[in-house]
Amino acid sequence: MMGKMTRLLNGRKKHKGNALIMVIITVAFVGMLVAMVVYGAYGNFVMKANDTRGKNNFYTAESVLDIINAGIQIDVSDGILDAYTYANKIADSELAVGDTREAVFRQRFVQYMKDKIEDPSNAGQWMPSYLLGKLKNGRPDDMIWTAVNNGTPGAYVGINTAVVDSPPNKLEFGEGNAYIAIRNVLVVYTNDQGYVSNIETDIRITTPKMKTAGEQRSASVQEYCLIANNSIIADTLYNDGTHSGGTNAVEVGGNVNAGKTGLYVANDSKVDFLSAPSDAGVDTFYYLIGKDMQVEDTDRVTVSDRYTSFWNDIKIKSSRASLDGVMFVADDLDIGGRNSNVTLAGSYYGYGNSPESSSESSSILINGANTTINTASLNELVLSGYTFIGATNYDADKTRYDGVYGAGSSDNDDEIIDIVTYNKELEDNGLVPTGVPTGTPSVVPQNKEDILMGTSIDAKADQMLYLIPSECIAFDHASGTQVVGLNKNPMTVEEFDKLSKTKILDADDNPTTDNKYDVVNLSALWTKLGASYTDTFKAVYRRINGKVMVYLYLDFGSDDVNAAAFYKAYYEKAPEELDAYISPYYNKTASVMGSTLLTRAGGEGSEYDNLTIQGNFFYYDTTGNLKMLDGNIATSSTKTSRVLDMKDHRSVEYLSRLYTNHPDSSSFEKSIYKNLIHDNKVAAFSATRTYTKLWNDDPTTPFADSPDYHAVVANGDYVYGPGSDDKICVIVASGNIYLNRDFSGVAIAGNNVILGPGCTNVNREANLVRQALKNLGDEG
Repeated sequence: MMGKMTRLLNGRKKHKGNALIMVIITVAFVGMLVAMVVYGAYGNFVMKANDTRGKNNFYTAESVLDIINAGIQIDVSDGILDAYTYANKIADSELAVGDTREAVFRQRFVQYMKDKIEDPSNAGQWMPSYLLGKLKNGRPDDMIWTAVNNGTPGAYVGINTAVVDSPPNKLEFGEGNAYIAIRNVLVVYTNDQGYVSNIETDIRITTPKMKTAGEQRSASVQEYCLIANNSIIADTLYNDGTHSGGTNAVEVGGNVNAGKTGLYVANDSKVDFLSAPSDAGVDTFYYLIGKDMQVEDTDRVTVSDRYTSFWNDIKIKSSRASLDGVMFVADDLDIGGRNSNVTLAGSYYGYGNSPESSSESSSILINGANTTINTASLNELVLSGYTFIGATNYDADKTRYDGVYGAGSSDNDDEIIDIVTYNKELEDNGLVPTGVPTGTPSVVPQNKEDILMGTSIDAKADQMLYLIPSECIAFDHASGTQVVGLNKNPMTVEEFDKLSKTKILDADDNPTTDNKYDVVNLSALWTKLGASYTDTFKAVYRRINGKVMVYLYLDFGSDDVNAAAFYKAYYEKAPEELDAYISPYYNKTASVMGSTLLTRAGGEGSEYDNLTIQGNFFYYDTTGNLKMLDGNIATSSTKTSRVLDMKDHRSVEYLSRLYTNHPDSSSFEKSIYKNLIHDNKVAAFSATRTYTKLWNDDPTTPFADSPDYHAVVANGDYVYGPGSDDKICVIVASGNIYLNRDFSGVAIAGNNVILGPGCTNVNREANLVRQALKNLGDEG
């Protein structure tokens, strides 16, 4: 019994030991859990610290790229300035054939950047030292140090050799110099604890799209001799009711602005614009600017070389003209009258290229009989536009016409001098050109559009090609037979109304909506030429001998391709007919086509080097045979881009020079006179003032005598004649300036400058003008 009790007591002791073990185990387990939590927290801390270090490393490496980028942008900015200045200094005559000013800009910019980036000893490869230099120059307060080798502390900039490119540091140029690519750049940043971040990238520099304004050589006021707000007139029969008579012959040496109407030379007046001198071995170019140049019944107008001219239109009528230098013409050279003789030399750029607007399309029009045109000394000819049949120049409705030009206008005359002004006057008088106004007797539609022809040079009789032949006019719709009596062109307006408005009658003799006649059926014409080029026509209204006549023309709309193809088909199928139209207008024995214009660098079949034409171009060879050249702008990307470039820039430059005298101005709101003169101060003058010294505040104080050359300012007209002070070298007048003796200096007119009797020489005198302008003080 006692032994059994002893065993039980011993068992209790064993259970007490197990509990202790359990306590120990529990404590150990809890300790392990706490340790695991602490270790996890520590691991998380270490991971976050590593992440922070990694991010810091990466963003530091990225900052290295940002610093390099900022440095490259400085070079880009300098390169733009260099390329822009270079491209603007080049004259059009100095551009290689096919080049545009934008292309020159791109080439210059890329070359500038290439010189900075390319390894001089390894063409087509970039220098790591270029990028490293940008980092060294741009790092803030030495916060980022550079590493000599990859893996050492600091920022390493070099070549990523772990690529398949050969060479890995390739310097790539986009097609047409569109961009520069620095390939396979490696940036490695290693901090002082050995953490490393790598960035592998390419750097691409896009060539900026910059619009250049052209030659920036802009003459200052003292370099001019004549500036007219409206026009410069040389006319022996001039008479404005107050003054009469004009110069017989005058020589002009200096820059000239002929104003918003332009240069007018008529009735045997002769004007010679003398060549600019060569100063210190550098060519000086004079500018000759005006809206239109109009030369009528005159034996001689010459523009010598070293002139840069800007015009909207040039009109030569029964006159002799020699035009040299560099000429930019927005619209046409129009040669009319009889026996005109025109010589073109230097470079001629007709930059208007619209197939929809005749006023924005440059061509040469030969509208006068027995015209001689000589291009033997022409180095380059650009005709960017087409010829048009000028339908909008006529308004057959006498009520509308008289409403603008006044009752009593000739019954035979419906020609409109200025389309824009005419239409504005119609609106102001309630005779709107868009329809027949209610309550007025206007019954004749107004011609709304000119008619596109397929040529860049054209004789007036070529219009006959586009006049629909009588065999294609007036057909009975039902039977298809031609209607005798209506098959004519032109026809009266009554006949045209009958042909175009007569309706088919129904069984009750009531008019239906169907036309009885087909106005035209062109199948006979297309059979003759072997192809069809259009299926539409246009009616043009004219007043002839008091009757309104209607002319029916082929209408190509703005389809210049078919218009040109139609003309070419006539040349190929009926050359004798074409020659018969042209020859009365063209003196084919005296006219000369320059060999320079017919030069082809690549031989027969290649492009003409110096001849850029939109439409067909005809001329007579030395044997008197008619020749025709196809337009070449549409088939040549280089010529197309150059024409668009020229129109973009020269149209802006023309307006800016005409109105502001500064080629970079974008505001043409003021006239040239208002841009140069404080016209409100001149308007306050009660008499002509002479400036021999600086203006003082007391206008009643007489001016002291001065040996200096001086200026006069007149509110109204001013006459510079035989009795005038020959020390006057600046004339400013709000009205007309009449130069009735030789003059040296600058004359600035708020209206016209009239070259009167006794005026044989007009010259610039820049130094004298500078002195006189100083004497004007603030009053000018």
